[in-house]
Amino acid sequence: MKKKLIIIFILAFMSVGIVAAYMLREQTVDNKFTPAVYSCEAVEVFNNNTKSEIKVKNTGNVAGYVRVKLITYWVDSDGNNVGVPSEDLSIDINEPDHWSRIDDTFYYDVKVEPGSMSPNLLGTGIVLKEKVYNGKTVYQAIDVIAEISQKNLRE
Repeated sequence: MKKKLIIIFILAFMSVGIVAAYMLREQTVDNKFTPAVYSCEAVEVFNNNTKSEIKVKNTGNVAGYVRVKLITYWVDSDGNNVGVPSEDLSIDINEPDHWSRIDDTFYYDVKVEPGSMSPNLLGTGIVLKEKVYNGKTVYQAIDVIAEISQKNLRE
């Protein structure tokens, strides 16, 4: 009886040791996963008072769809917003088969590869205006906000 008890104790002790060794082992694995990074920047060409090009460069590491929002407002000669109501932008779209417009947001329906640029949004440039408001000359300004996504942002 004593021998059986000793054998059971030894087997139990060995079982605990084996389980502990299995649970505490280490294994090294290389992580080969590269997370997707979606980022972009607006590239604008401005000549005198004409914005002649608006493109979007994909600065991320995966292809994506771009959208561009144009925000127009009026500034004084120091660049301060003067609160004059903005006007609707009349824009001739380059490549209308791929660029589409909803309000003041433009969507490009072809994926832009990493490091590449979308085609120019503008068919002809946008001539920035100036006018007199409350006795002072004010100047039109346009901000370009570009975004990129894995999904077509127009859908």
